[in-house]
Amino acid sequence: AAENGLPNAQYIFAEKCLEHDDLKNGIYWMKKAANSRKRDWVINEGYFADRKKAREWYKKNKDILEIKKKAFSGDPKSLYDYSEFFMHGSHKRDALHLAHEWHTKAAKAGYPKAMGEEGSFIIHGWAPGTLKDAFEYYAKAYENGYKMASWGLGDCYYYGWGTERSLEKARYYYKIAKRLGVGINMKALKKMTDEENSK
Repeated sequence: AAENGLPNAQYIFAEKCLEHDDLKNGIYWMKKAANSRKRDWVINEGYFADRKKAREWYKKNKDILEIKKKAFSGDPKSLYDYSEFFMHGSHKRDALHLAHEWHTKAAKAGYPKAMGEEGSFIIHGWAPGTLKDAFEYYAKAYENGYKMASWGLGDCYYYGWGTERSLEKARYYYKIAKRLGVGINMKALKKMTDEENSK
């Protein structure tokens, strides 16, 4: 599946390689996944940043020690920022694992953006959880002001992921996401809109 170009399979295979200390193939397949990702995918080559990339990240985020201190005290935004450090600024082998760990903490602490992204992580299999968990993260993120989660809610209602299927609600959230310029299931939205107009 990875060789046939499926991004999620490439990502999973990369993780398996890294788990078995095959760093060369792990990074190769992670880059493959990064290069073939969709706009809304949260896969980034920065997870395995080389020392030069890490230094560049540090220059833009000079207060990393303060972020770390606040993160350990439980500040929601700092928990998220600290997860971003591991995603984009760390060259450690276990950076991806640590990024997900701190990201989940930020989501559980109620940081809206983290909750929205955590829903996507669960849907794509990058973080543990059920479809119901993903739906609840999307819903809480949206209710707390992270309107970008509307595309995730649209998918959940359209496919019935973690909630009762509702084409009316799916269309509502897809339209909001479209106005915000978020990548959505345009084929599904067009089909529902055409059906609505035919009535």
